[in-house]
Amino acid sequence: MCIRDSTGRDNMRIVQKQLGLNDGAVDRAVRTVRLQDQMDKKVAKYSLGMKQRLGIAMALAREPQLLVLDEPTNGLDPSGIEEMRDLLRRLAAGGVTVMVSSHLLDEVDKMASVLGIIDNGRLIFQGTREQLHACAPPTLIIDSADPVAAAEIFGSGERQGSRLRVAGQTPQITAAGIARLVRRGVDVYEVVNEP
Repeated sequence: MCIRDSTGRDNMRIVQKQLGLNDGAVDRAVRTVRLQDQMDKKVAKYSLGMKQRLGIAMALAREPQLLVLDEPTNGLDPSGIEEMRDLLRRLAAGGVTVMVSSHLLDEVDKMASVLGIIDNGRLIFQGTREQLHACAPPTLIIDSADPVAAAEIFGSGERQGSRLRVAGQTPQITAAGIARLVRRGVDVYEVVNEP
C-alpha cells in the first residue's frame, strides 16, 4: 500500500526499513520496474501504471522467488498494459515465478507460458494454451429443420438461419442431443465441429 502524499522514494524507504533491506536491493527493484527517474515525485501524481509498478517494486525489493499479482493490467491504458506485460515477462526471464490471477484469458495468454484454471478453489487445469484447447470440447454447428428445438436441447447458442452454433459439447452430449432431435422428428442436416 503506497502513501500518496509521500514520494516514491519515501515509500521505498519505509519498505526498506520495515523489512531490513539494503540499499542495493531497493535500487535493483526500482530499476527493474523502470521508475528510477520518478522516485522524487509524489505518489499522488503517479499514473495508475506507475503506482502499480511502485507496488511491484516494493514486493521485488525482498528479491522473492514467487510474485503473485491480481489483475495487474486492470484499469491501465494500452501502453500501460504493454509496459506491464513487458515487466512480467522480464521478471519471469530473470528467474522469478510470476503468478497472475485474472478472468481475462486473452490477457493472461499474452504474458503467460503456463495457464491454470481454478474453479471453486480447485485447480482443474494446468498447462499451455495448446493443451487447454486440445482438452476443451469443440464448438459445434448444428444445421436442422428446427433450430429452436436444437437450442432447447443443446442450450442457448448463436442462431443463424437453420444453423445453431453451440460451444463446448462433448461427443457424448452431442450424440445424445442429436438422438433427442431425431426422436422428436426433427430433420438434422449436418453436425460439424467449427473449423
